[in-house]
Amino acid sequence: MSLSDALAAARGKVRDGVSAVENLDQLLGSRRVGPRQLPHAILGVQEGCVHLQEALVELEAAMATHLRGDVEGVASVASILAHAADRVRELVDTLLGREKAVIDARERLRLEAIVHRIALELDTVMRLTDLLSASATSRSTVIDLGDVLAERRPPSRTLTPVLAMVELRAPALVGDARIVLELLEFAVATVVRAGVEAPRIVADRGDQDLLVITIAPSPSRASAAAQPTDPNPKTTRILDVSLRPELPCQGAVVRAAARRAGITYEVAPDGRSVTISL
Repeated sequence: MSLSDALAAARGKVRDGVSAVENLDQLLGSRRVGPRQLPHAILGVQEGCVHLQEALVELEAAMATHLRGDVEGVASVASILAHAADRVRELVDTLLGREKAVIDARERLRLEAIVHRIALELDTVMRLTDLLSASATSRSTVIDLGDVLAERRPPSRTLTPVLAMVELRAPALVGDARIVLELLEFAVATVVRAGVEAPRIVADRGDQDLLVITIAPSPSRASAAAQPTDPNPKTTRILDVSLRPELPCQGAVVRAAARRAGITYEVAPDGRSVTISL
């Protein structure tokens, strides 16, 4: 089996396990699913957790081989996969014995809150490993950032929504659309967690004709009024991002993915601005 096949197989096994946890999250949150139906679903997830823990170990080994020579990348992936393994163990402990009893309403709400949190964190782990895997096989083409944003799938409504204003002063770029979009979403989440309430994304040409995308606080009303009005409203977009839980070493994984794709990803010391250059 080739390296890429081994990595794809490991990621597929982890994704199957994460999907089972997400399915249990949906069942717990659905009022159409009665309490007597839950024990069977819980039993299935308990059995799946054993395979998920094995798959995480397999994925870590495959990613270490995939990232050979990238010390920061290997260490950051090991950290987030260890975090995922901790969450799976927490889930196992939480569900212990629940497959044998009818779950009352209060207990169901408690389980739903825990399973929902774990499902979100595991999904974020998959997004990060997918991003890092994709960065090694990125395909750079000439793309229009405005078109990419317009064709982007809407984010999940089960997460906290964040709106960011996008100004495309230089929309054309050479890069991989998937990776650029993922980096943008992680960047917006970063500045929002740092306290930025109204982030603004500006894409413009920088030194050496690089496209520089800056994610930072929107200017105050006074300074905004002093700036010239954009004559072309088509260059302005709204990016709707879902705010996900931040994982340990998440920033290191994102930086490693950007670096492997030939992109510079820099976060300000205070976290209130991010610069992406490509």
